[in-house]
Amino acid sequence: KGMTEYDIREKWLNVAYSEKKGQKKGNSVAANSDTPQGGDQYYAGSKGVGRFSCDRLAENLILYTKASTGDFLKLTIHWGDFENRSISEEMSSIPVWLDTLTATQFFSELSMWVKDEKAFDHGTVLVMENLRAIWPAPKLKKLISELEKFSPSIDEDIGIFLFSKNSDGAIAKKVNCRIQNNIFDKLNFKTTRIESEISADGRLITTQLFYQDKEVYHYEVPNPYSLLKNIKMQIYYIDPLTRAYFTRNVGIKPVEYGSIFLFYNNFRISPYGNVKNDWLGLDQRKAQGRARYFGTRELLGKIFITDEDNTFEVLSNREGLAQNQAFTELVAFDREDKATITNESYDGEVESYGYVTN
Repeated sequence: KGMTEYDIREKWLNVAYSEKKGQKKGNSVAANSDTPQGGDQYYAGSKGVGRFSCDRLAENLILYTKASTGDFLKLTIHWGDFENRSISEEMSSIPVWLDTLTATQFFSELSMWVKDEKAFDHGTVLVMENLRAIWPAPKLKKLISELEKFSPSIDEDIGIFLFSKNSDGAIAKKVNCRIQNNIFDKLNFKTTRIESEISADGRLITTQLFYQDKEVYHYEVPNPYSLLKNIKMQIYYIDPLTRAYFTRNVGIKPVEYGSIFLFYNNFRISPYGNVKNDWLGLDQRKAQGRARYFGTRELLGKIFITDEDNTFEVLSNREGLAQNQAFTELVAFDREDKATITNESYDGEVESYGYVTN
C-alpha cells in the first residue's frame, strides 16, 4: 500500500513496530480505500524481522515508496553505519537519508523495475546493493524452490518474478519469467488424497477421501479441539506412479521437494515441510509399524490456518509457531495429548491425536 513520510519516520524506522498483526487487507483501518477487498487476505510479518533481513542480504538499502495520497519518497540506508558503535550510542541517533522526489525522478530511478508508471499508484520497492554473498546457480535453484512454496496463491493474486544473468543449467527454464506453483492441482488426477476442514465457527470437522479426483468417501463429526477453527488441509499419497510424474514435471524427486507444508494466513511458515523436517512425527510413527503408517517420503500436502483471533503465534524469526495449546491440538502425537472424536454415524467414540496427525 506504500508509505507516507509519517509512516517511514514513526513506523518503518521504529524497530520492532508492526501494524500488521491481526489485520486483513482491505478490512483494516490502516489499509487504503483502493486496496482490493479480500476476505482471506492478511498482511504478513511482524516485529521488524523483514527490515533486518535487508541488512542480512546486502550492505545498502534504497527504499522507494508512495502511498496513494502521499509523495514520492526515497529512503537510503547504509547498514555499515550501524556497526562498530559504542555502547552509549542509540540506533535513533544514526542518520539515514529521506528524500522527496518528483514523479519523473522517481520513475527514472526505478525504470529497471517499474515498467508501467500509470499502474504504480502506490506501493514500495526495495533495492538492495552490494550483496553480502555470491548467488551461484545452486543457490538460485534453492531460492526458486522456496519461492514456489512461498504462498498457495502465487498463481492468483501474488506475482513473483525472478530475473538473473545466471540462467544456465537446471534453472534456465525457471528464471526470467513468472514463478508458478500448480503441482498440487496436477496431482489431483494422479493419486489418492484426503481433504479435511474445520469449519470457520469451529463446530464441525468435514473430511473427504478422493481417488484420481473422484470422491470415494466422506464424513462429518463434531470438532473436539476447543482452540481449532478455520483450518483446511490437503494430503496426497505419493505412490511410485505419482513419484515418477512429480519428478518428471518438477525436476526433482518428491523427497527432495519436501513433505507437508504449513501456511499461516496465506504465507508459508518454515521449516515445516522442509526436507528431513519431521514436524508431525510421521517417521517416528512409521518406525513403530511400517505397514500401518505413512512416513514423510510417502506424503505431500498443505495445511492452511486462517487465524483471525491470534490463537497461534508466529515466532519472531518467522521460523515456526510457538508451542502453545493450539499448536498441540494441531499436531499432538503423544498419548497424553489425545482427544476424543464422536462419530454419530457409527454410534461410538474414537480416540484421536492432533487434528493433522490423526
